[in-house]
Amino acid sequence: MNKSGLFWILFTILIVAIGAVLALFILTRTSVPFTELYFYEPESLPSELRLDQEGSFTFVVINHENKPMEYEYTVVQESHIGTQTSEEILSSASFSLESGDYETFSLNFELAESIEKSQVIVSVADQEIYFWVNSSEQ
Repeated sequence: MNKSGLFWILFTILIVAIGAVLALFILTRTSVPFTELYFYEPESLPSELRLDQEGSFTFVVINHENKPMEYEYTVVQESHIGTQTSEEILSSASFSLESGDYETFSLNFELAESIEKSQVIVSVADQEIYFWVNSSEQ
């Protein structure tokens, strides 16, 4: 057998092996179901508010669970005054999403009086996202 024939045999074996590995990877790949939760336009989240000023934010929930899902969200404002902490539920609701669908929620809020800073926490399906807001002088 000459060198050219050996080259083509080895080249064919290599191509078949690469194709087999790619086929195994594609065919055995399983998707892990999950729920996606994030702030829409996180760069526009309020970081400082006056007591008489209203802040707003938007969050998105996407169902990647591969089945219809029932969800409940809760938005809590956790206010910090010195070493004291208090919580206020700003909003909560239940909603349904088909697999692959999403829902967008927009909320407005104000800071409680006499606070130094607040943490706004969004909870959905055992996940939390949050941002901090500082109180500014009027």
